[in-house]
Amino acid sequence: MPLSAPHAEYVGPVGPAAQDPATVAHFTTHLEQLADEDGDVIEVTDIPATRAWSKSLTDSPRWRCEPTPCANVPLPVAYAAMSRSTRKEHRRRTRDWDNLTASGRHVAYRRTATVTELTTAYAELLDLHGLRHPHEDQAHTEKTWTAVLQNTGSDTAFIAALKLDTTTVAAQLCLYRGQRCYSLRPAVHRAHAHLAPGHALLRHLTEDLSTAGFTHLDLAHNTRSPVHTRTRLRTYRSTALWSLTGLTGRPHPSHEPPESSPAAPSGSPRTPAEAPRGCS
Repeated sequence: MPLSAPHAEYVGPVGPAAQDPATVAHFTTHLEQLADEDGDVIEVTDIPATRAWSKSLTDSPRWRCEPTPCANVPLPVAYAAMSRSTRKEHRRRTRDWDNLTASGRHVAYRRTATVTELTTAYAELLDLHGLRHPHEDQAHTEKTWTAVLQNTGSDTAFIAALKLDTTTVAAQLCLYRGQRCYSLRPAVHRAHAHLAPGHALLRHLTEDLSTAGFTHLDLAHNTRSPVHTRTRLRTYRSTALWSLTGLTGRPHPSHEPPESSPAAPSGSPRTPAEAPRGCS
C-alpha cells in the first residue's frame, strides 16, 4: 500500500505539530499497527530527511529505509562558479537556440498566470508526455491533476513552456511556496530532442524565477535517470538534498531480504549531517 506516490515529490505530516517528535512517533506506530492488522506492506516515499518524521522512521527497526539524493538549484544560477567545461557546454546549448532565432525561427517562453492558462497548458504537457511515453495510461493522472490544478489555482502552481514557432517543445509543471519552487513533471517533444529543449526551458525558467524573487528551484526526483541528470543539470550548479523511502509491515515474499541479510539494515540512511561532502 504505497502512500502518495507517484503524485507528490515529497510527503510528510503538516500542521503545528508536524515537527514534534512525539506526534510523528505516534503516527509511525499507527502505520505499523495498520500493517499488522491488514497484513500489508506499507511504503512511504520521498520524505525530506530533515523532517522529524524521517528520523522517526529511521529510528524504528520496523522500517527498511533507503535514501535518495535530490537536486536543488540555488537561484540565481551561479554561472561564474561553474567549471570551464560546464560553461562551454552551456554556451554551446544557448548558441543553438540563438542560431534558431537568427535564422528566423520564433522561440517563445511563457509561464502561466491564470487557472484557465494552467489547465490548458497541462493538457499540452500531457500530450508531450504521451508522445514520449505512448504506452502509459494517462487517463487517471489527467483526471486527478486537472482537478488538483483547478482547485489550487495559479497562486500555488504554474506551467512553464517553451515554443518553437507554433509547437510546444518543452513544458514543466511546478508548484511553489514562498521563495522555493518545486518542479513536479517535465515533458519534452521527442521530435526536437536533438535541441535539448528541456535544458533550454530550464535556462529560461531559472532566469524567470530569479527575477521573480525565488531563491531555489527544487528538481527533486526528476534526476533519478542518469541521462536526465546529464541533460538537465550538467550546466547547473546544484546541491544534493536527501529524501528517504521507508518500508514496513509483514513482508510480502517479493520484499523478503536474502537470508544472508538482516530484515532491517544495521545502519540507517545517512542524515544530511552525515551525507557526503557537498550535500546538505
